[in-house]
Amino acid sequence: MTITLAISCPEGVVLASDSMGSANHVATSIPKVRVAPHLGVAWTTTGSEFLDQAVGKAIQSLSSDSAHSPREIADAIRPVITSALDQPLPPADGSTSRHHVECLLAAWTPEGPSLVHLPADLAPIECIDKSFVATGSAHEFAHVVFATLQHLLSAPVTLGQAMLLAYRIVNTVCTVSSWGVALPVQLATVTKDGVRLLDGRDLEELNAQVINWLAFEASQFEAPISPGTAIAVVSDAATDNWEAG
Repeated sequence: MTITLAISCPEGVVLASDSMGSANHVATSIPKVRVAPHLGVAWTTTGSEFLDQAVGKAIQSLSSDSAHSPREIADAIRPVITSALDQPLPPADGSTSRHHVECLLAAWTPEGPSLVHLPADLAPIECIDKSFVATGSAHEFAHVVFATLQHLLSAPVTLGQAMLLAYRIVNTVCTVSSWGVALPVQLATVTKDGVRLLDGRDLEELNAQVINWLAFEASQFEAPISPGTAIAVVSDAATDNWEAG
């Protein structure tokens, strides 16, 4: 099981994932969110680690002159994935190869943020108009968590809020799943200023902000509104509390 997701907003795109890999029955920790600064692209994959490595090498080898958008990058790496699929020995029982890969590719283009989902059938899907995309075997868990936070999305979120949402969703999926996903959360951002892979200190700060956000929600639940009580409209400043921590 694994989870990768993307949250888009006017300021850019946030990519996030868990960190668990596997070697037969042994759990490992692998990078799933990566960046190529020379292309201004960030991507994340689910599926076979063999194909994940092929995708990473293919993207890093691309020239900035040949690839300018996630769609162009997706088109460039599809032949690499197809070729790689022919390399492993077929299963002894004659069944279909277990190798597959899905990619989320994000970059900033002259038109603004761009996000493409390259699924296992290698038919690219433009996703920038979607506020949320999740892939991997735990994607249903992620969609459920996202749905519980849908009330926060009546207006476009900021990049900082998107980072908090992404962190909270992956963290929750890792907490409730019985197997196959594990912390720490991996996260990258794509903005007009370039791509950025968050490091340990950045993630610690996000974790602290999410803890404060959850504490604020708990404080509201401890004093529920009585029937008939007028509900005050929360100001924009108040809604920023969980972003600022």
